[in-house]
Amino acid sequence: MAVPPNIAELKNLEVLSFLNNQIKELPTQISSLQNLKHLNLGMNRLNTLPRGFSSLPALEVLDLTYNNLNENCLPGNFFYLTTLCALTLSDNDFEILPPDTGKFTKLQILSLRDNDLISLPKEIGELTQLKELHFQGNGLAILPPELAVVSCVFETADEG
Repeated sequence: MAVPPNIAELKNLEVLSFLNNQIKELPTQISSLQNLKHLNLGMNRLNTLPRGFSSLPALEVLDLTYNNLNENCLPGNFFYLTTLCALTLSDNDFEILPPDTGKFTKLQILSLRDNDLISLPKEIGELTQLKELHFQGNGLAILPPELAVVSCVFETADEG
């Protein structure tokens, strides 16, 4: 399935879900959705995000679960999505989390389950609003000491 460029015409759209549609790429016009608050792109085949992706000034929830993303797939301006409250990057191919993740100062939920993470950046300590951090199913040997200042619930192993 391809996302048509004329999606930009949906000016008042607040919630958009493309869950499980085999999408390989997004048109840059998606950045024109100025009222978009919740974007679910889970269970697709994305291996890149468009450059203008950070131009979503109202975006609060972004789900990128089950794609083919890694740290090199994120455009540099991705970290300007400063309105994000929940970011789900689970079941992708991340080996590292970029230090710019610390710019998501409003983030309350960060899910990194089942990637290939070997470390977390010290900047994760800048996420002072974080309430939930999910990172089970990775290769993390140690956690950065800066994480101690964040008062959140860690989920490190599957329960049940």
